[in-house]
Amino acid sequence: MIEINLLPLEFRTRAKAKKAEAPVITASGTGKFKIDPQKIFFYAIPAVIAVVVFLHLYLAILTIVRNGEMIYLNKKWISLQPDKISFEQFNNEYSSLSQDASALQKFAKQRVLWAPKLNKLSLNLPSGVWFNELLMDGRSLNIQGAVVSLQKDEVGLLNRFMDNLKDDNDFSADFLNQEISFVQKKNLGGYDVASFIISGVLKNK
Repeated sequence: MIEINLLPLEFRTRAKAKKAEAPVITASGTGKFKIDPQKIFFYAIPAVIAVVVFLHLYLAILTIVRNGEMIYLNKKWISLQPDKISFEQFNNEYSSLSQDASALQKFAKQRVLWAPKLNKLSLNLPSGVWFNELLMDGRSLNIQGAVVSLQKDEVGLLNRFMDNLKDDNDFSADFLNQEISFVQKKNLGGYDVASFIISGVLKNK
């Protein structure tokens, strides 16, 4: 039915403005519901407590597992101690043998083969020169001998002998120097005889 208000405008009662409704949240686009903060707080407390309890249980279980692993590893380490001691003993013995082998190899490289050198001394020895004593060690060679010459040229004969030794590379290769360190003449049975000492210093290797 249509209602007609014939009262003047100043006498008409104005419709009260509708109060703004509280904001609502649409869940599905058709229905409406309001959020109650007290209910949210009420439901949130048990959820937080559940999370804290879960974390404590997880950490407790993890600690137990780690402790078990540590105990197992300690037992394993203790069981391996005899093998470790045996290995250390073997390693020490092997190191000692290796050092001895290295020392022998070094000595073999540094040693002088005297037999070929003595043969060279014999081949280069001129008539009228002889040896009385040969002294050899790891650093030098000392030869004591005597020389006689019918031409009265004992020193010259000895010098030629030394020159032949120096020119022989097979003999002189290991020597730093070779020299006549002593000469003394004396008369024996009407002949001049010169006693001498030849010294040779070996090279450091």
